[in-house]
This record gives sequence, structure tokens and C-alpha cells, in this order.
Amino acid sequence: MSFPWSELPHDDPEWFKRGALYVPSGEGHTVWAAGDVYTIKARASQTHSGFGFIEATVPAGGGPPPHAHPNEAASSR
Repeated sequence: MSFPWSELPHDDPEWFKRGALYVPSGEGHTVWAAGDVYTIKARASQTHSGFGFIEATVPAGGGPPPHAHPNEAASSR
């Protein structure tokens, strides 16, 4: 979902906070891997190691099989 800049409520603090990260639709570092398209919207380095966010475009029936990353536990602060 994206909103035209002119339609955003500029006086609403939920939309305009210091340190906010805004990545418009169609923007971000995009890579093709294993038949899918991945766009990095937020890196851990941009969120004080809070999280990373990747948008995946996967064709029907595509993508990796169900799996887990047990050795990728969140770091404790």
C-alpha cells in the first residue's frame, strides 16, 4: 500500500515522527533469487537492530519449502 505524498496527513504525528523510515512502493534494493523477487525495505542497521523487513514477490507454487532458522535468534538487549 502506498499513499501519494500530497495526501498524507502532514500534521498527524503518527505519520511524521523524527527517525521514521519511509520506503515508497517500488523502491528499495531489489534482488532476484531462486525465481523470486525480494525487495529490502528496512535493514537492521536502519532500525537500531530491531528488525529487518523484506518484501517478497513469489509466483504461485514457488518459493522455498517450509523451513526455520533456529540459529538466527534475536539478540538480547
